[in-house]
Amino acid sequence: MDGILKQVFLLLLGLTILVFSYIWIWGGQTLKMNPSYTIPFSQIGKPKTWNQFGSVKDIEDPPVHQYQGKCAKESSELSQLSFKLFQTIEAIMNPADCSKAKYLLCEWPYKEWGLGSMMHQISYCFSVALATKRVLLIKAKLKFIPHSWDYYLLQPSTKCWDFQYTNYTLWSHLENIEKSNVQVVQILLRKGAAPENETWPMPLPENLMKSSALWYKLTQLHQSPALWVIGQLMGYLIQPSQSFSQQLEDLKLAIGFVHPIIGVHIRRGDKIRQVKPTPTYKYIERIEAYINQLGYRISNDKVPSIFIASDDRTLIGQIKENYTQYNFVYVPPNFPETPIDFILFDILLLKECDYFIGTFTSNIGRLVYELQQSMYSDTSCLAESVDYNYMTAYCCGISHNQQMMGYFKSNCSTRQQYDIVKACNKVSVFHP
Repeated sequence: MDGILKQVFLLLLGLTILVFSYIWIWGGQTLKMNPSYTIPFSQIGKPKTWNQFGSVKDIEDPPVHQYQGKCAKESSELSQLSFKLFQTIEAIMNPADCSKAKYLLCEWPYKEWGLGSMMHQISYCFSVALATKRVLLIKAKLKFIPHSWDYYLLQPSTKCWDFQYTNYTLWSHLENIEKSNVQVVQILLRKGAAPENETWPMPLPENLMKSSALWYKLTQLHQSPALWVIGQLMGYLIQPSQSFSQQLEDLKLAIGFVHPIIGVHIRRGDKIRQVKPTPTYKYIERIEAYINQLGYRISNDKVPSIFIASDDRTLIGQIKENYTQYNFVYVPPNFPETPIDFILFDILLLKECDYFIGTFTSNIGRLVYELQQSMYSDTSCLAESVDYNYMTAYCCGISHNQQMMGYFKSNCSTRQQYDIVKACNKVSVFHP
């Protein structure tokens, strides 16, 4: 009997050692902490699951906003201005004492409007928050169901994002939002036109127009000062969380997203009820013209891939079938979990392309163009619209000087477009 018990004991001991060895060897690979992942703020304090995040360390080291600018070639002064604006935004969004700070609560209570439209409306709130030196709090839960803003994007304030307010005052009830000492002011964004007697707070670009010296300096350094300012704000506002950034990197690897690459966005869907759709061949013509003008057909340079994005997924298959001379890459239908995943992947990848072709009647097209401005000194020449020129505009009559701010057409050559990216990649990287 003792011999049998001894054998059973040794067998159990061996199995225990085997199990722990398996966990040690394979668990070290599968459960390795990855600093690229972060825990969405909404998940802190909740039971964690492996598909949500991969590192306990990220709780101790919350993410921060990164300066987006890259290049300083021939425009170091503009890059310096960009970095100073970034520092100013950081200081306003992350004050020393959150309990004593003033806040702007921006509420988007709709689910049905497109993400591009919503982001432009929230950028208006962001602009007003900066102009009035208030921390921006975003309330847009319905749009991101089943997740939240911070699942996808960093909160504007990584320090005061969880400020607990008990009441707030609607901005229209204040005589002067810029001078008010009310701690929390709310802007409730509308889908329809504002009443004629309602005056909205002035956003940052319009405030900067009052600073003639700075505005004049920007006119010397950038083709459109308003576009540049909006681009800096968008570059700060739309920064993916670490977990979503990792998903983006995984996606790029899976689809072969490599440079050189041209980004194309074809807007269909409900937009065709507002604007006549541009025929697909028009986009292909612009792709061909860009490639030919840069001499790819007669040089040893690698012909660019085409990253194509559209809200009409069947259109992508048709384009691949009809234009086999190009290498098209796109977000596969089985990769994203939700429609918001799809749109954000498209936006963030289009932003990274070396050149962008789209429509500026589309909020997505304008958003990509604006995001490009946060990456280089002057990227007015890194995109083109196949319908209308760029216009800085907010919805529902909430901007005061759209004629002064918008209707911008860049003046540049294709060679300039190529040289901007090439110079950045090889020569002049801006280190703040």
